[in-house]
Amino acid sequence: MVQTIQPNVETGKTRFFFIRHGQTEHNIRKILQGHLDIPINDEGHSQASQLGSHIATLPLDRIYSSDLTRCRETLAHILEARGEDEKKVIFTSDLRERHMGEIQGMHIDDAIKHGEKHGKHYREFGETSDEFEARLQPFLKKMKNEVRENQCKNVAVISHGGTIRAVLKTYGVPEAGIVFNTSVTVIDFDWETDSMDVKLMGDTEHLGKQMNVADQRVR
Repeated sequence: MVQTIQPNVETGKTRFFFIRHGQTEHNIRKILQGHLDIPINDEGHSQASQLGSHIATLPLDRIYSSDLTRCRETLAHILEARGEDEKKVIFTSDLRERHMGEIQGMHIDDAIKHGEKHGKHYREFGETSDEFEARLQPFLKKMKNEVRENQCKNVAVISHGGTIRAVLKTYGVPEAGIVFNTSVTVIDFDWETDSMDVKLMGDTEHLGKQMNVADQRVR
């Protein structure tokens, strides 16, 4: 079987591998995390370890990662499988999940009720979707410039479900939904045209099959 995750070998192009962090207890319990610094659970460690083994030989010129613990712990498994340290990793708060304001730490059902009580949709607390997407734009522009200047052919980005969904929306996939924990989304960046082309969304081949968030009723 041909592995679905393949490196870019072309000059003039960067292949971004956007990876969601491993599962957390808050994911299982449907508690809104936002910027809360929650670690991955045992299943999350297993998922990340499987992913690490799956992409151990994938050539990566650079790695960007959210600075939150759940992404750092996921990344640790990837680096361990590769026998690498954090030397090529750039940690940044710019890749964090949407800040959810006062509903962070609430069960999603309670957040919905809280919103109804205040005459708002729960997504209107904290950063709105538009504000979140606007926050990401300067970082995406900076990242594209950096990989182009350094002629990086393959780059991993360890981040969050909401962040990856916002990136997909930016580049033409408006209804992406929430990608599965440790899934890989592939986007090709053409240096000359400055275009971003979504090649693969939410791949979980490393987990034995293609998974969807609905499979485990987690967020």
